[in-house]
Order: sequence, then structure tokens, then C-alpha cells
Amino acid sequence: MKAITGVFVVLLAALPGWAQAPSPAKTQGSPPNYYPLKPGTKWHYQVDAGNGQKGMMVNQIAKIENIDGKDMARLETVVGGSVQATEHLSANDQGVFRNRYNGVEVSPPVCLLKYPIKEGTTWETQTKIGDQQLTMSGREGKTAEIQVPAGKFQAVNVAIETTVNGMKLSTNFWFAEKVGIVKQTIDLSGRMISMELVKLEEGK
Repeated sequence: MKAITGVFVVLLAALPGWAQAPSPAKTQGSPPNYYPLKPGTKWHYQVDAGNGQKGMMVNQIAKIENIDGKDMARLETVVGGSVQATEHLSANDQGVFRNRYNGVEVSPPVCLLKYPIKEGTTWETQTKIGDQQLTMSGREGKTAEIQVPAGKFQAVNVAIETTVNGMKLSTNFWFAEKVGIVKQTIDLSGRMISMELVKLEEGK
């Protein structure tokens, strides 16, 4: 399992949707929910890291933390029973945002998914995690049925091109409403990494 831990960390660093967070706008009704952020929510994934390396990983919302006056959901990535990476996420009617990665501020916060969901929506921006500069472009695609070990889901596809320290990463991922990420693939310099949802445990 240790052999693929580093790949998980790279994969997380390249997770989709680097876009500057817009100011929240007031709208009527509840916003969409394509990434549940209730404490206790757990996503169990089977991961194929390429070169015959396979394993399991769990993403879990450990708790809600108030940082600098803002409530954020702490997402932990667990491999082999050990926390390998953390993120702090928030959501509003504009989308889902990453505010921190491994305890380091993301400046400006980045959008993982734009609301409302609309095929053809594109974005491009730059952001920083500590001293690391990232440039990305993203595009929301069609919502269609997708089959993973956990079952069949209607999910929206998002394609992401991210440049980190001169290295380009191509990511595709699929979000299902009230479920979250059901599938993700990443092309890491010709090496294809994929993860698919095996089980969802809903937070209480």
C-alpha cells in the first residue's frame, strides 16, 4: 500500500476545478448539493494507480471547523488506516470550494464545481497553495448515467487541465447529486490513474 500512497497525494493535489471563488449571491430555495459535507460522510473508493498497483482509499468528512470566522468541512483521505491528506471545503449557491489543503491556505479559494450545473460552462484561473502556483482550465460536460461498483448514477462530467510546476495533468471526474464524486480519472504524463466509488456512508 505504501507504494501507491505518493500517487494518491499527487492525485489530490491535482483534484479538479481550480477557479477563483465568486462572491456568494442570494437566491431563493436551497442550492444544489453535488458534494455532501455532513460530518461522518464517507466515500470508499477502489483505486487503480497504474502499473498493476491497486488499492482502497476512503475520503471522509471528519468534522466542521471554524477557521478565520468561516465554517469549513474537514475532508480526510485515509489509506491503510492512516490519514494521508486533508482539505477544508465549503459550499454555497455558487458551487463547492476548497479553502485549505494539508493545513495550508488556498489563495484565492478554488471552485471544485460551479453551480448551477450547466453543460459547456468553462473557467480558467491561477491560484496558489503556499508557494505553489497552479494554472487551470475547466469545462462542465454532459450529465449522463455512469456505472461504478456502488451502482448506477446520473453524474455530471467535468474535464480539467491543470499545470503545476510545468507539469500538465488532465483530469476527468463525475459528480452525482447528493452523492459526490463517483468516479475520477487522471492522466499523469501518460500514466492513467482511476478511482471509482464502492460504497457511500451518509453522515448523520
